Amino acid sequence: MKDFLTRLLDYYSISNNDYIKLTKELSYNDFEIAKKFKDIEECAIFLKQKIQNNTKILIYGDYDCDGFMATSIMYLTLESYGYKSGYYIPFREKDGYGITKERIDFFHNLGYKLIILVDNGISKIEEIDYLNSLGMECIIFDHHEQLDILPKAKFIIHPLVSNFSNINTSAGAVCFYFSTVFLNAIDPYLLALGSISVISDMMPLLDHNRTLVKHGLKAINENHYKQIFMLINNKTQIDESDIGFSIAPKINAIGRIVTDNSLFNGVKFFISHNDNEITKLGNFINNVNILKRELVSETFEKLSPVIENNCLIEIIDAKEGLTSLIANKYLQLYNVPTIVLVKNGDILKGSIRSKKGFNVFDFLTKNKELFINQGGHELAGGLTLLESNFEKLKSAFSEYSLCHPLINEEIKAIKINLSEINFENYQLIKSLSPFGENFKAPIFEIDNYNTKTFKFSKNGEHIITPLNFNSSLVYFSFDKEILTNNYVSLYGKMNDNLFNNRHMTQFEVISFKKN
Repeated sequence: MKDFLTRLLDYYSISNNDYIKLTKELSYNDFEIAKKFKDIEECAIFLKQKIQNNTKILIYGDYDCDGFMATSIMYLTLESYGYKSGYYIPFREKDGYGITKERIDFFHNLGYKLIILVDNGISKIEEIDYLNSLGMECIIFDHHEQLDILPKAKFIIHPLVSNFSNINTSAGAVCFYFSTVFLNAIDPYLLALGSISVISDMMPLLDHNRTLVKHGLKAINENHYKQIFMLINNKTQIDESDIGFSIAPKINAIGRIVTDNSLFNGVKFFISHNDNEITKLGNFINNVNILKRELVSETFEKLSPVIENNCLIEIIDAKEGLTSLIANKYLQLYNVPTIVLVKNGDILKGSIRSKKGFNVFDFLTKNKELFINQGGHELAGGLTLLESNFEKLKSAFSEYSLCHPLINEEIKAIKINLSEINFENYQLIKSLSPFGENFKAPIFEIDNYNTKTFKFSKNGEHIITPLNFNSSLVYFSFDKEILTNNYVSLYGKMNDNLFNNRHMTQFEVISFKKN
């Protein structure tokens, strides 16, 4: 058997030279690539001139984590230059996604002359034309899919449109890169917020995204920013999984369920310099997240979904912001493509979720005549339609689902033996982090494991089996079927649990196969 590192590199199809590049020492010189964005330096000069001319400027963001991060980064960038702009986060149910003519009128009447759109704008052709007709100007910082025609903004800074890279990134990252050019400096707090946005928007952790997240995690853990550590319980060090599974969902919760002006607390929290205010707003966000979990649980318990023709489509009585969470729960539970909608008058709005085999973007595009609005990626999307089109949608969804069944992918894993579950090998794994989209944490396989050796937690719900003094095998909330087999192949991840200054390397089982 090859040595552990060689098997690890083979798993990712990378060479020793690639490994050296992936694990090289970090340097702020890495961010010189910001100048690769077409027109970014000209945009910085233009914005500085507007500030010097006392132009009234508004930042218009979005109601998800990336939108909050992008808005906060842009606000703090201008503040560092001595200018306090206005900012606005749209209400999901009242405003919808992106700027509207109604909001343009509102801000025009307030005297704003320049609107900076962050995490939206690239598809708002008519709205930007209308904005221009009022004598206002606009800059767009976005990363969403562009249409055949681009809006007539003064500047568009976009990873693909601006020829920065063929690997997309988040709006927060785009705003961070702009800040480095505008301020001619790297602000580690803005870097931290940019890294959160990359992870929250599930951007591929490759190339520049990977570099930004590595830098961001370093900045977070060196500076212990209160805003970030308030959103995670009892941690002294934060990694990418903490952001993806704990911090980002809490920020997203604000836009999902808050319907009054406390929605703007999501920005206030990250731009505040007052310790007492940060504490108060952090408690608010944590409480909103608790409420979100309760609402999802209460809503889910009342539902009685019906699976037909290899798919699930349902209209539920809930907040619009919960549809994607309910759709995800259905997808994991029933393993079929899922659409969850809510009704508002004669309009239905909601989310679609799927797995490999059913392409959400393709389905929405092929049936775009059914929708007022639609958009998404391969496995997730959003849609708005007239209620009168529901039966047509249901029929199209059923037909596409039957023709495009979900694909159960074979688990790709590295075979190891029990003695290789140790802290030294965990450190080799960790050297390849951060892990995320398009660069997942490695899966390992232990063949022919004797289930008779399992040890259990006191309540019998978890398998917790010591392997030696410094390693163990754990299987939380285990599938009881595993005990009906004498020998199984175990699939899992290697983690480190630090307790009382002692490292315990764990093999955490995620699935098994009968032998």
